Amino acid sequence: MPKFEVLAAVLLMTFGLLVRIVTPPYQLADEINHFARAWQISQGKFLSPTIEVRAIERGDNPTTRDQIRWSCRGGRVTLKAEDEEFFAAEVPRSLMPSEFAIDVVNKFHAVNFGMQRKFLATPLNVDDTERHLIPNTGSYAPPAYFPQATATFVGRLMNWSAGAIYYAMSMSALLFVTACTFAAMKLLPEKKFLIFVLASLPMFLTEAASSSADAVIYAACLLGTAWLLSLRRSSEQLSTAEIFALMMFAVTLGLLKQVYGAILLLYWLIPRRRFKSMAQFVGVGVALILLELATSLAWLTFSGDFGRVPLFTGFYMGLEGIDPAAQKNFVLAHPTEFLAALVSSLMNQAVWFPKTFFGVLGIVNVYFPKIFYVGLLIALMVVASFGRLQLRWTERLIIFVAVAVTVAGVFGVEYLVWSSVGANIISGVQGRYFLPIALMALASLSAVEPPKFAAAFALAVGIFSAAATVWITFARFY
Repeated sequence: MPKFEVLAAVLLMTFGLLVRIVTPPYQLADEINHFARAWQISQGKFLSPTIEVRAIERGDNPTTRDQIRWSCRGGRVTLKAEDEEFFAAEVPRSLMPSEFAIDVVNKFHAVNFGMQRKFLATPLNVDDTERHLIPNTGSYAPPAYFPQATATFVGRLMNWSAGAIYYAMSMSALLFVTACTFAAMKLLPEKKFLIFVLASLPMFLTEAASSSADAVIYAACLLGTAWLLSLRRSSEQLSTAEIFALMMFAVTLGLLKQVYGAILLLYWLIPRRRFKSMAQFVGVGVALILLELATSLAWLTFSGDFGRVPLFTGFYMGLEGIDPAAQKNFVLAHPTEFLAALVSSLMNQAVWFPKTFFGVLGIVNVYFPKIFYVGLLIALMVVASFGRLQLRWTERLIIFVAVAVTVAGVFGVEYLVWSSVGANIISGVQGRYFLPIALMALASLSAVEPPKFAAAFALAVGIFSAAATVWITFARFY
């Protein structure tokens, strides 16, 4: 029988391919905007151009105007946004046929495989383009789309069809995620069963086989977490190369998503004996945090043209009472009220968060049966208990702090962007935002040596989860 890691990688690639086949193009939250940003980066446009919303609204391109309404969840950007400039991308029309980009959103069982075959046969016409607003993805840094942008660049050089380029982007992301998952299992064999099951979850697997930046973010955080935890095992002094790699990981997190920078707190689990001195240990740890923050701030400032491009919030979609500056002042003045809103949100949406963690697919409109979520939660907890990491209570405390900081950060960002000033409930948070820290959080639950059936159980859970993802997606769209 092949090694568990090899079998797991084969299963992830197989089911990821099936998920990609049965998921119609652009039927994933924000994928249409992620795709446009990846295309833009493949052209060497690392800093996204901008356009005044009014210039699109008064244009003669109905597809683009429909796309704006679609990307704003069925509404449209309001008059409040028409004088603003947001990030925009020029994308070939052939890459975004309206039957996928618009029509499927408001229909049920609207797709057949003939449509996808037609898309695969559609020639790429780079001269016939249209503008697409990408207000929420235009600030993403190029590394977030490395596999997808690379595949797109190669596809253009080889004169692939529009559909072939689209699917090549997704498959390159899947290959990248699978490679990172395989490496994570090799680095941290104590938690290889948990790593495989996490990568097999519906939300993780669907994002992995897409043009979304979440594929790279999930994979990088999974691999980085496994690597940091693995550094606990050795007693040899850290090499210069390892310290440099730590710095590069901090830079990577800063470019991908600042809110997941708390993963770097796992550095403090590395034994002190691996450093020349306490001063080096503390100095490197502090430098990692500062480097991640500085990288993120520098990119966001630079990419946003030093504040000229506004933060795209619910205000521009007509939601009342949203003011990020006022909200920030409110949180600073009343931190306990923000924490109360966070706790209230966790309690009031206690069912929503697990559902969207495991998987509410499509445009957040494809659900699994309730029993599926319950069963998968129980199975995940069982797998998480396998494999002793021999964590001391102080190490578990560090992990708890890292998780708490990330949770507060995610809720804080959504509080600024999607919630009215001083709101008692924080809007806009989905469970999938916590997939990048799932390994870190669940690794702390390690309690028992893996039983003899651990590998078979993990494989069964992963296969069931992935197969259910394929089936529920097929049933929704076909």
